Amino acid sequence: MNRKLRILIVEDEEIERKVLEMMLKYNRQDIEELRFAENGIEALSIFQEKIPDIVLMDINLPGINGLETIRQMQLIHSGVRFVILSAYNLFSYAQEAIRLNVFDFLIKPIQLEEIQKIISRLSMEIQQQEESLKTYTKQTEKLKTIRPLLESDCIYSIASMHSNTSITTIFDFLQMPISSGYVFIAKGEGSTIHFIQEIKRRMRYMTMECLGDMINELCVFVALSDTVLRKNQIREMLQHIIETLGNAGSSIHIGVGSISEPNDDLKLSYNQALSAVQHAEQQNKRLMFYDEIIEITENAKEYDIRAAASSVANWVMAGDTARIVTQVNEMFSFMQVSLKHREIVSKAYWFYALVCSGLSNLDTQTVFLEPNRILEYNDIPALKELLISNLTALADIRMNQNGPKSSQIAEAAITLVHRRYMENITLESVAKELNFSPYYLSRIFKKSTEYTFSEYLTNYRIEKAKEFLSKGTMSIKEIAYATGFNSQGYFAKIFKKYTGNSPSEYTERTNEETREN
Repeated sequence: MNRKLRILIVEDEEIERKVLEMMLKYNRQDIEELRFAENGIEALSIFQEKIPDIVLMDINLPGINGLETIRQMQLIHSGVRFVILSAYNLFSYAQEAIRLNVFDFLIKPIQLEEIQKIISRLSMEIQQQEESLKTYTKQTEKLKTIRPLLESDCIYSIASMHSNTSITTIFDFLQMPISSGYVFIAKGEGSTIHFIQEIKRRMRYMTMECLGDMINELCVFVALSDTVLRKNQIREMLQHIIETLGNAGSSIHIGVGSISEPNDDLKLSYNQALSAVQHAEQQNKRLMFYDEIIEITENAKEYDIRAAASSVANWVMAGDTARIVTQVNEMFSFMQVSLKHREIVSKAYWFYALVCSGLSNLDTQTVFLEPNRILEYNDIPALKELLISNLTALADIRMNQNGPKSSQIAEAAITLVHRRYMENITLESVAKELNFSPYYLSRIFKKSTEYTFSEYLTNYRIEKAKEFLSKGTMSIKEIAYATGFNSQGYFAKIFKKYTGNSPSEYTERTNEETREN
């Protein structure tokens, strides 16, 4: 059913007002209210009191004329439709009406059919606009619901180098008019989901759109702008954020990639930010841009792959996983600055072959990588992680040939999860406590449990949360923190992802099942 209209008639002649009233009421059921004014001052007062949908305005009014009255009404509310009524067919009036975006211009005497047709057209236009507004409001609410998922998908698309949905498509769906953007990565003790939310809030306060998520213990951000960004702007912005974070940001290192258009170039910016944050950590700098790495290494000679491989082979035999990780990180940082993609893959293949040729008396079983597996990699950061994981696993095998079995190591890690799931426990902290490298523990854990460490920890936390919810003695917020989640919102999101229900829905369903039994 059409919404009923509120119409204001501004006409100084009483007989004209009566005629218009009769015409508008003739055979119409879509008018809720008709109000009348004799002059501009009275019309403005009525207009302010109750904004009408349509104003029928005579031009020749005493005092303020009709055109000036329309101008002042539009300052009060811009969404009202105006129809001008005039006894004079003056071109200057018509020109001014056009400038005021008036809907129509009628010459007196007004005809019934003419005024009825105009009101019907306006009624239809108002109805369509309101329907469009309702649709837009619903879409906006839906977008608010799925926005976190879209942001995560965007971040993972950039980091993983592949996606079923293009990045620009995600930006379009999020209704972001973007001209430029860049990736920056934060690493350190304070890098948590809460830290991500705080950075996003501060970036938006400075008129920057910012997406963020956790990937492999790193806080990955995509900063976006509808204007072209400059490096000095970014530096000032990030330095200000670091300073205002105080103690919360004191142990954080941030690496920044190059500025690019908001498309697949952001993937390059991600790789650069990854190299930059590693250099920032190594040199104990709080903020480092990728092009600063180039300045550091621009005078360096070609990286000595043979020397690096020889050193890593010795550290594998000595079980020195920390030095292996540092060496491989350093090698990839140099290669990403100075070599193209295929050259990096080729050098990595050659490096690994040299390392393996330098190993002796090592019971590696089937731990060595297939050479073709290295050559097939398109994701350089993932290739680096693969080599680190494999080489540190070789080192751990060397150190633990007579040590505990894989199942015993995994069982020890599981015991720590069960004992400390409510704390900020990570693969790295468990590996350190058990005196293994994270890469080796990750491999052993997955082999023994068929879950990654993160998957197992989250599953266990969700199971404990179910127990707490079933008891009904704690609030959802209390359960979130009691099971190791940093916020109630993040807990609810993960809980629904793993169970298909929100915490409150799960509680309600459990209570219903209990009553039925």
